[in-house]
Amino acid sequence: MRRYQTSIKSLMQARTAYCKKNGVEPIFLSDWDSDYRNIQIPNLMYYTQPSNLQKYYFWTDEENYRINIQNFFSKNFSQLISKDCFTIGSNGTSSIMLSLTALKESGKQRALVLTPTYFSTLNLLDKLDFDVVEYDLTMRNNFSINVEKLENIIIQNKIDTIIITNPIFGSGIEVDVKTIKEIAIICNSQNVCLFMDYVYGGMQWHISNPINYIFQYSVFEAVSSSEQYIFVESISKRVFLNGTKFSLVFSSPSFMRRILRLSIFMVGSMAFQQVNLIPQIYSDSSVYALTNLIAENAVTANNCYNMIKALLTGTPAAISNANCGYFALISIPQKHNIDDTTYAIDILNKTGIITIPHSRYLYKEKGYYSFRINLLLDKHDLIEGVTKIRNLE
Repeated sequence: MRRYQTSIKSLMQARTAYCKKNGVEPIFLSDWDSDYRNIQIPNLMYYTQPSNLQKYYFWTDEENYRINIQNFFSKNFSQLISKDCFTIGSNGTSSIMLSLTALKESGKQRALVLTPTYFSTLNLLDKLDFDVVEYDLTMRNNFSINVEKLENIIIQNKIDTIIITNPIFGSGIEVDVKTIKEIAIICNSQNVCLFMDYVYGGMQWHISNPINYIFQYSVFEAVSSSEQYIFVESISKRVFLNGTKFSLVFSSPSFMRRILRLSIFMVGSMAFQQVNLIPQIYSDSSVYALTNLIAENAVTANNCYNMIKALLTGTPAAISNANCGYFALISIPQKHNIDDTTYAIDILNKTGIITIPHSRYLYKEKGYYSFRINLLLDKHDLIEGVTKIRNLE
């Protein structure tokens, strides 16, 4: 029996019915992509010749690409990361799947998950038959982590893996480096693997050194201070390389060997278009364009966040105290005694606004309906959508 029900099929069916009835698309406040009228992808070189498109690379073939990234990191961060401790994945989801499978294969079976978290992670833990304990974070305490409480939960439940989605999923709030280091100390003392999904990370709104938009070394350093760790990140998410996404997976050597072996059987290869972009992104010639793009996105997200916060002032609605990324979390009073998906459909039919219930990501806040909002949507859509939500009876 499945423990996690994360399907939004009925909501998507309601969206289709709404479009058919009204002849227009609803405003999708919880959308996962940017508004491409405002975002320009850097001028990276895409090959379209048939001979190139027929090429492919297995994970185990990409040593030269790892050396290129290693040299880039060494030059820009003055830090040497062993090429045997990281690899390149075809996308974030498949990398997380391989990583969790490697952990299960190595004997890990009891996971502490900080929620909210990505729904596919929940389903993967379910399919891999992990015993899962939840540590629920909420907007009411600014998604702060009580490290002492965390340690007690780890000891009492004999946890062997802790899973953190950073930023806390949909909230726009990152776990600070000091807290990550404290958690790593606990992991070392309790023989626990620290697993961090940083796929949506690396997009702080206020940053001192733009090179950190390419890679957040301080976060990686904190995670890797744990003797057992897995760290997944993806610059592709920061620049919307849809169709050519890739990820980086860093881990302790024993886990990395398993991940590489499993990748051959479970994922196979990456397309030439993907591997063609990797040396371009991690190169001196791309740094300026990439950091400028992400910085512009961060400014846009920050400005839209401040606008939405002002729109919600004086209302019962609340918005997370976001400081990074392209999403924030909104909670509105839920007066009706119905499940979140039914309520989302009700909101859609009344207002023409579609939202994804954050309970899909195991977010719980009694008496409230919560959903994430995409801060890179068209400004007029955001104003209209939030105003209608604000005025919802």
